[in-house]
Amino acid sequence: MQPYVALGVSLKARGFDVTICTGQGFQDFIEGHGLSARSLTINYRTMLQDPEVQDAIHTFRGKFRAFKSMQSRIRQQHDEMLEAARDIKPDLIISNAKGYVAHNIARWLGVPSIPSMLQPIFVETGDFPPALLPGSNFGRRGNLLVHKAINTLTHWMISKTARKWAKESFDSDAHQTIGRYIDGYHPDGQAVPHLHGYSRHIVPKPSDWGEREHITGYWFLDADHGWTPPQDLRAFIEAGDPPVYVGFGSMPAKDAKTLTVQVVATLEQIGARGVLATGWGGLEDARQSERMFVLDHAPHDWLF
Repeated sequence: MQPYVALGVSLKARGFDVTICTGQGFQDFIEGHGLSARSLTINYRTMLQDPEVQDAIHTFRGKFRAFKSMQSRIRQQHDEMLEAARDIKPDLIISNAKGYVAHNIARWLGVPSIPSMLQPIFVETGDFPPALLPGSNFGRRGNLLVHKAINTLTHWMISKTARKWAKESFDSDAHQTIGRYIDGYHPDGQAVPHLHGYSRHIVPKPSDWGEREHITGYWFLDADHGWTPPQDLRAFIEAGDPPVYVGFGSMPAKDAKTLTVQVVATLEQIGARGVLATGWGGLEDARQSERMFVLDHAPHDWLF
């Protein structure tokens, strides 16, 4: 959520009214930065603790099983997104992959819809393999074919459901298949830009990407200079060598206990002190010690 709040703050500074539509638990954070919030009933943090969803994160078989069993929840999210659009009447929609029917909604409203990504996914390239297959490299031709295969499979999984929902929801041709998520929509038929919210110094722009692909840099909020760290955290950091930070943000682990043991053992093996952030379930609480400090979360700009 934080990158989209940062993007919203930047847009507001340029004179736009910004509403962020997302799941439960973020309203105070969004409104605290001067933006409007529209909360759906879905709670992503609770959902990520579901064993079936965790299996879907780690396996292709789990993805198929979870997608099939979650159809009613997905349908409800689509309905709530449409209701929000009817109320807000936006002039422009910027969406991410969790809101893939945003392009159908934009078609119904007659406004542009721009896709955004926080990682180099969905746009095919031969320069590197898909993020879903880390550690692999199939050569330029192979990488491109695997990207195409994964995108085709993803589109196949969602298009039938999205088309059925849109046909039942609209009294126009907005149910027509727009294409892949990355295509976006423009009422004049123009190609829309694709926003890639990460740094070209981390992942350079692939040589086979066109002018539509905009690697913008990370969407960061300004430093929170008003945040006061707990005294024990400040004392730990000041008590010795700079510690190593380990955290997985909102990504849960399939076996957080084992992962935590591995992280602690690795830090001890290399003789490093550690700050461990449990986040949304990536790590479990580990034993506090002179060399390990465990917290839920803390602003990265302060820590680093």
